[in-house]
Amino acid sequence: MALLVVMGVLLSGRLAAASDPTSKGVITYTVAKGQNLWTIANKYRVSVAEIVRWNELKNPNQLYIGQILNIYSKDITADERGFSRSDLELLARIIYAEARGEDFEGQVAVGAVVLNRLKHPDFPKTLRAVVYQPGAFTAVNDRQIRLSPDQTARRAAEDALKGMDPTEGAIFYYNPSTAQDRWIKTRPVLRVIGNHTFSS
Repeated sequence: MALLVVMGVLLSGRLAAASDPTSKGVITYTVAKGQNLWTIANKYRVSVAEIVRWNELKNPNQLYIGQILNIYSKDITADERGFSRSDLELLARIIYAEARGEDFEGQVAVGAVVLNRLKHPDFPKTLRAVVYQPGAFTAVNDRQIRLSPDQTARRAAEDALKGMDPTEGAIFYYNPSTAQDRWIKTRPVLRVIGNHTFSS
């Protein structure tokens, strides 16, 4: 039986008008234990009213563990967050090389890990340095980073640069079926998305 997650923010009166979804991309979000619309809205920098409208929620005061929500990207350009077009292209390349077999959310998640490392004190301070840090990404070692990304990878890169982070702040990810490094499997798990485990 699904556990009930009671929303921490009560919605009273008429919901504020929500903007229409953009055509830039959508995250398919799975509600986890302890989450509510307010925390999810803050995470993706959207409003509660927008999530209610996009998903046609009949009872916005209740969410259920395992419930699927569509979260649409905001129309924020990479330039507004201080990234160049070459940064966008490089992020799309690493996403495509590392996660082209994953669904859209999984590809955004890989991009989010790269950007989370950029903000973390233990990693380099430029996107290029994070991507090319020795031993950081298999796709750099085996030169798959040279492959041309497709449109899905580019959209995933755009959404990651806009602040989308399905990983909840992860700085590592791995495929548990193929990972041979024992240390990576000791890291605290934040989320599992597709074939990848995301950890802190």
